[in-house]
Formats: sequence, structure tokens, C-alpha cells
Amino acid sequence: MVVLIGSVLSGSGLLSFVNFAQFNPSQKQGQLDEFSNEDGYIELKPTGNKKVFTQGTNETIDVNISLRDKEIAGYTVPISYDDTKYSFVGIENSDTRFNLYSRNEGNSYLILVGIQQPNNTDKITLYKATVARLIFKPRGGGRSDISVKDKTPKGYTLKLINEKNDALVPSFGTLQVTAK
Repeated sequence: MVVLIGSVLSGSGLLSFVNFAQFNPSQKQGQLDEFSNEDGYIELKPTGNKKVFTQGTNETIDVNISLRDKEIAGYTVPISYDDTKYSFVGIENSDTRFNLYSRNEGNSYLILVGIQQPNNTDKITLYKATVARLIFKPRGGGRSDISVKDKTPKGYTLKLINEKNDALVPSFGTLQVTAK
């Protein structure tokens, strides 16, 4: 944990955490109701299971993380969306055990970074836990994908970091949304 905090507080900037553990996960998509691998999964889900978004209205999507009997100290989640159809409005922190940061990378990519609160001494395990809520405003109608990605064009990679600073490789998928 000290390394994560040091990285965040160093002059190298917040997103140095993103490059903390070096690995290149392969994209794993599939059934998200079950664990697809031993490390767990990340799921995007419309708040309240809403099926259709309304143009010009702020709409929310929950970022859920489930881990299989593992503790977590931080995460980096790259998300892609069609910026011609959606404006990214902001995020809400749904789990106060983490400091939550976001960066709109442009080119339809958003990076979420959650780092365990320095004063939190509890072990954090997550099962179908909402860690953040994304707020988008639909610009146009039709179907579009909002997806967790394994990496962005600028090289930020999907990472869940456990309490021992080891990288976990979760499964993830794509959310199809319709705006009218």
C-alpha cells in the first residue's frame, strides 16, 4: 500500500498508478454472471437496469467489480464509448473506501482509477460491488457500445491491484445501450 500512496503523491502524477504493474492482459469477454477466470470480473450495468436512455438527459451506468476471494487495494479501468453519441458528464464514487479519479483521454476513452484510502485498514473484498457510477448524456439516437477495455490507444491498461501489489486480470465485457 505504501508504494501506491507514494506513487500517487509523487511528482510523477496520479496516473503513474496506471503503469504500476506491468502486464498485458488478453481480452476476455463472456458470461458475466459467473467467474470466467480465477481473478474475477468487471461489469458495466445501467443503473436500475434501465433499457433505453433518453437523449439530452443525464444517464448513469454502474461499474461493478467482483473478485474471487481476493483483496483489492486499487484499480484502473479503461472504458470506451462513442463520443459522437454520448458526452461524458462525470463520475460518482460509490465506494468510499477508495479515492476515485477519472481522466477523459479523448478519442472516446475514459480512465477510472480507484486507490484505497490511506486511512482504511480494512481488507477490501468485492462481490458484485458498485465502485463507481458513470454519468453520460446521450447526444443522438440509436445503439452504441460502452465497453471495458484491456488497454487504451495511449497505453493505459486494465488492472486490479491486490493488497500485495500484484496485478489481477479480470474478465470484462461490453454494454450495448440504446438512446431515443
